[in-house]
Amino acid sequence: MEAGDVRFTLDQLLRAGFSVAELKRLSAVQLKHAGFSAAELHRIGFNVRQLKDSGFTPQELLNINISLASLRKAGVTAYELRATGMTLLKLRSCGYTTVDLLGAGASADELRGFGFTATQLKSAGMSLADVMKAGYPLADLKGTTFPVRQLRVAGFDAVTLGSQVLTLVARTCFGFSACELKDVGFTAGELRHAGFVADQLKDAGFAARQLADAGFTARQFAGAGFTARQLKDIGFKVDQLLDSFSIEELGKVFPKLKGLPMLWGC
Repeated sequence: MEAGDVRFTLDQLLRAGFSVAELKRLSAVQLKHAGFSAAELHRIGFNVRQLKDSGFTPQELLNINISLASLRKAGVTAYELRATGMTLLKLRSCGYTTVDLLGAGASADELRGFGFTATQLKSAGMSLADVMKAGYPLADLKGTTFPVRQLRVAGFDAVTLGSQVLTLVARTCFGFSACELKDVGFTAGELRHAGFVADQLKDAGFAARQLADAGFTARQFAGAGFTARQLKDIGFKVDQLLDSFSIEELGKVFPKLKGLPMLWGC
């Protein structure tokens, strides 16, 4: 008997003497095309995945009381179930993941409300900016590994967030180096506020002028290995350098000091 010839209900065929085994010699697709319903095919032993693959819609499967957990295991996506009017909360409760719910249109704020962590959202591909918009405390971001460039995209800077926040985000949470932060546009001043010292910024490639504009002192410059001449070249006066360099060193840079060491008790 070809599936195309079938025009009877399941009960009629069973009463006529056909066995379930005989009916199942045909595929779920053939029986569906012959007019059998999802409920009838499920009744004679076709599993949820077979019903799904034969073309029954998620709504049709829900209508015969197939559980959400069974639909998920059969490969029905959160997006497909969302289209039936299923709530995100129900999808979450039956085991759909962060990635699944994002694919179904969930926002970061909704996912946070369901108890997902910032790390889980990041692992699902969400940007730092979106995670921050969801209102996660900065401490929750510790241990995540967002690309450093996303700091700028998310709007992190010392002026708008304050030095403590920048320190937490850039250093404590993500462990970025001064060089990495410089490469994505953080200024010497911002990084100084974030707790980086002069020698770290020098090693990151900031010029002496940039460090001076950031507010580092002559003593801090000297501690970072800058010479008296370098500091003179960016505008430091001799009286600003007296506590950081010897008279001999300053005499090589400021010729008028030669022969006047007694003025400083030498």
